[in-house]
Parts: sequence; structure tokens; C-alpha cells
Amino acid sequence: MIRDTVLVAGGLIFIGGLLSIYHLTKLYPDMGKTPISRFHVAMAVVGGFMVSIGSNLMADALHDGLTLGVKFK
Repeated sequence: MIRDTVLVAGGLIFIGGLLSIYHLTKLYPDMGKTPISRFHVAMAVVGGFMVSIGSNLMADALHDGLTLGVKFK
């Protein structure tokens, strides 16, 4: 279960990062001069959300992996 969460989290971080980088590089030369720039801004924000969700999932999986073997009194 934890391995699956880490795999999904890593995928979200990787794909979200690529999505943001790609759309920010497409946005930079035009910088609001074309209507398509709104699409690029939206997709860059979506990529940022994907990175954020993936990071939270990764942290949760690491936390669960560290606390599974520890019993609290």
C-alpha cells in the first residue's frame, strides 16, 4: 500500500513539474499577448497543484513507513 502511494506521488510530482515547466516556457515569450496565454497559465497552475498533491502524498507515505514499526505507549 505504501509503495503504491509513493509511486503515485512520484508520478504526480514528475508529471506536474513537467506540465508546469512546459507551459511556463510557452507563456514566457508571449507574456499575455495572445489568448492562448490564459491556457498556459491555467495549465501551469494545474501542474503546481499536481506537485503539491504529490508532495503531500509522498510525505504521508514516508510518515506511515516510519511509524509502522514503532509502537507508542
